[in-house]
This record gives sequence, structure tokens and C-alpha cells, in this order.
Amino acid sequence: MGYLEKLSNSLVAAALVLSLASCGDSRDKQEQAALEAVSESVLLAYAPADTPYVFANSRPFPQALTEKLLLNADAELAHAAGEMQKAIETEPFDTPEEKQLMLLAQAVVAELQGKMSADGLASLGLLIDGKSLVYGMGVLPVIRAEIGDAQKVQELISRVEQRSGMAAQQQRLGEQAYRRFDLEQLVGIMAVTDKHLVAALLPAKAEAELLPLVLGNSMPTPSLADNDTLKQMIADNGYLGYGEGYIDLVKFSEFALGESQGTNAMIFSALDGVPADLSPACNRMVKDLVQSVPRVTGGFTEVADKSYSLKAVVETSAPVAARLQRIASPVPGVGIENDAMLSLGLALNLPELRDALKAGMLSVMEQGKGCEMVDEQEMTQSIQGLDILFNPMVTGLKGLNLQVNDVIFDPQNVTPKFVDALLLLAADDPRSVSGMLSMLHHKFTQLRIPADGTPVVLPLEELSPDAPVTHIAIKEKALVVSTGGDAKAKSAAAFSAPLAAPAPILAVNYNGARLLERLSAVEDQVMQNIQGDEDMLAGYRGFKDSSKTYGPVSVRVTGTDKGLVIDQSVMLQ
Repeated sequence: MGYLEKLSNSLVAAALVLSLASCGDSRDKQEQAALEAVSESVLLAYAPADTPYVFANSRPFPQALTEKLLLNADAELAHAAGEMQKAIETEPFDTPEEKQLMLLAQAVVAELQGKMSADGLASLGLLIDGKSLVYGMGVLPVIRAEIGDAQKVQELISRVEQRSGMAAQQQRLGEQAYRRFDLEQLVGIMAVTDKHLVAALLPAKAEAELLPLVLGNSMPTPSLADNDTLKQMIADNGYLGYGEGYIDLVKFSEFALGESQGTNAMIFSALDGVPADLSPACNRMVKDLVQSVPRVTGGFTEVADKSYSLKAVVETSAPVAARLQRIASPVPGVGIENDAMLSLGLALNLPELRDALKAGMLSVMEQGKGCEMVDEQEMTQSIQGLDILFNPMVTGLKGLNLQVNDVIFDPQNVTPKFVDALLLLAADDPRSVSGMLSMLHHKFTQLRIPADGTPVVLPLEELSPDAPVTHIAIKEKALVVSTGGDAKAKSAAAFSAPLAAPAPILAVNYNGARLLERLSAVEDQVMQNIQGDEDMLAGYRGFKDSSKTYGPVSVRVTGTDKGLVIDQSVMLQ
């Protein structure tokens, strides 16, 4: 059910937004404030210490940033509502429970639409700056969030029930009232305390044992409040308490293998879990492989009134981290901030990538000796295939840096009539790369490209009469192809662009607002072209709404001593 996944992403984004207001201090003070906020969080006491995953908001975002994000979240909810309605009307559901969950989600979205503001959320009893916690009991989620008005939240839940047609059973455990949704093997729980909204999915067979933990009538021992897992993660990664968490892949593998302890084991049994039928050799291999990538963490690393930065870390073992650091190959301009409409940089040391893949396969063969899942002959053939795939011609390529600075569209057919762009290819022998052009047309064999970076015109009119004037230049270990503007100046700037340190494996910059500005000039024709295609219309409207909120976005993927690090920075309009 891709629609449920889309919805969950939208709701997670909304949850991030709802937990937002502070800041402006120095970096050290910010990090210290994050540690203090986590230490003081009462929510962590509700989560068992051995939870396989957790996401916690311990500090509110700046008010100005919150309000901007809420505006965009409202537009995203409208899009999600349309997608869910289409799914309900046209998609086959695997089980009745899936359709029930979709109807329930649709009702929640309907209640939130038009209310994504401080006043709107307050009218529902929700807080714009409330703290929240999402964690797992086994693989099943529990959500606990601060609220502003318990009575209004109760009324909200009642309206959701009515909209979805899913009447809950009104029950109590001690002094705590709660609503119970029967989903056959699973049970949905919603409760409102004086301070919190609680929602959870539980296995019906273990409902009695787990319900007191979900409602807070009893507390887990030990809990996340009893250890330093989150505080250490924050300190190690520079997260700032505005929202961070982790997914523990080791605990997930233990769950799948039927080797969990405590609450996780109870959940596994109640879900009629059957341990994976693996031989001791396969069991050992799986555990060894998971130890190579034991955990994924993520959180906010910068927050201001009109911007924020996020980081995700795929933690790896030291040998894997060392391999990742060697895979990057410095390429001029890749990973350096720019003001392009779109830039895409890829920097790979292909021989290192080949060797890393071969080492990984050899490790699987070694660790998997006697494992029925490992076909040694097939693995050997795959290793040999890598040498063919990564031949000398391919491994001579080191990376690329593509920048699209501007595009002007023809109002008649919405095709580009002017493009200002350049492509830099880093290679051991860039002249051999240019020589491949001769395969496109015999005129390219007559090209004489100086080795000093002087650009010459590519005769693209032989391939397409409407092709823009395009230049090519070669210097040292790089080749540049450019269109629009001063070819000599652009080529020189590309050749002399700085090298990022550390070199990223992948770097992307995107400015949707600038693209929207260009498309606005031909919007009548755009709408005419996609008229009648509801998916395209919805997609274009979503792009417009997003581009009115978000400015430049950058993403960097880098290998470090911790593993694979993904940094994202977002500017708002």
C-alpha cells in the first residue's frame, strides 16, 4: 500500500512541524541546550530502553520557521487527501483492515486541513510547540505528544471516528479512559490524558500485558530516560534537540530471527512470529552483516527563522567506513555551494568502488560458508562480472558536475528555447571521452580541441537543427561542455572550481522557486498540456505550493569515519 506509506510520510512531516519555537545562540550553547532538553524530557520515561526505533522532539522550533512550514504542510495535506480518496475509490485492498486504516487516515487529514496554524491547531486542542515521542514496542509504533486542551482533542477524535465510520469501543484501565479500535490481529489504541495524546498499535494477543505500558499506568524498566543513548547520539552528531532519532538494525534483525528479549520478544510471540528458518551458518552470517551497518540516526543540525539543516548517518563498522571514504573522488565544483537552478555532482573512484563491491562479496562468501543462502559459484561469477563492468575505459571516469543555471521556455510548446548550462566530466583521459563523439556523426572526427581549455563549437546542428550553440573544452583531466553565456569564461570557471574537502560522493542543489518563476511565464500552456491528467495536475499544483515555501535545497552524501553521512540544507522563501 504505497498510499499508506505516502500518508505516513506526510504525517511524520506534520508531526515535525507540530513540535516547533527558540534559538539564535552559539553552536556550543545550542548543543548544550539540546542535551539539557533531552535530560529533562519526561516523555523518554515512557519508551523502553530496548526500543528498535525512536524519534523525539525535545525543543520547539523558532515560531517564524514553524509558521512557514505549517503553510506548506497544509498544501501537502490537501494533496494527500486527493491521493487517499483516489485509492479508496480505485485501489484493491489486500485486507479489510487496510481499507479501515486508510479511511481513518483520511478522516485525520480532513480534520487537519485548513488548520495548520497556531490558532487552527489550538482549535483542535493541539500545540504548535508541543514535544512528542515516537517509539517502537517491537516493530509496532507508539506515539505520545503534548496537547493543549484535552477536551478539544477528545472532540477531535470523536469527529475522526464519525468521518471514518470506525466506531471505537470506550474502555478504561484504572482511572485512564481510552478508545479501542478492533483490527483483528491488531488493536488500535487512542487515549487522552491531561497533558498527552497517546496512539498505538498492539497485538491483540498481548493487549492486556502491553496496554498499561502504552497508557502510562506502568512504566518500562529500564526506559530511555535511564540511559544515555539519545544524549550520546546527540553529542556524537551535533543534533540540536529539535527532532532526532535512530533505527537500530541490530534489534530489528534480532526480532526477525526470533531472538529478542523482554517486550520485543512478547510482541514477536503475540504476532505469531516464527523465527527465520536459517541454518546456524546463515544465522551467523546475517548477524555479522548487520553488525557492518548496525544503526541509522538522523536529526536537525541547524535551525533558524528561514532555514534548517538535517543530517542522517548510516553508521557502519570501521572497515566499511574506510571503504566509503576511499570511494569519493574529488571533482572540481562538486560539493561546493552554487546558485544554479539545478546542479548534480557525482564523484566516484570507480576502481575503489569495484574493489569495495568485490570485498563485500568475498566477505559474504567467507562469513556464509555452509549457509544455504550463499551460492558460491554465482557469487564467483558476479565478482568476475565486476571486472568486466569496471573496465579501464569506465574506471578512467572520475565523476561529473552538471549545472543548469537558467532555462527559458517557448510559450508555444513549453520546450526550452534557451539553456544556460555546463557539464564537467573528470577523467584520466578526457580526450578519449571526446573521441567517443565520432560515433554520433562523422563530422565530430574533424574536431580539433586545444588542450589549454579553449572552447570550440560542437557541430550539433548535424544531429538536430534546433540544437543550441554548444561548446566543448579540454584541460588536464577534465572536459567541459557548455551552452548559453560566455563559453570561455564558463569553461575557465569550471576548470578552476575548488575541490570540496572531504569530497562528497553525491551533491545536489535545487532551486524550485527559480524554476517556478520560469514556468509561470508559460503556465497557460502548461495547464493546457496537462488538462485532463489528474495526476499531472496534482503534481504541478504540489510543485507550485512547495516552491512558494522552499528556496534553495542542497544535499550532500559523504563517506566519513562514522559511515555514510547525508546532509540536507533547506532555505525558505
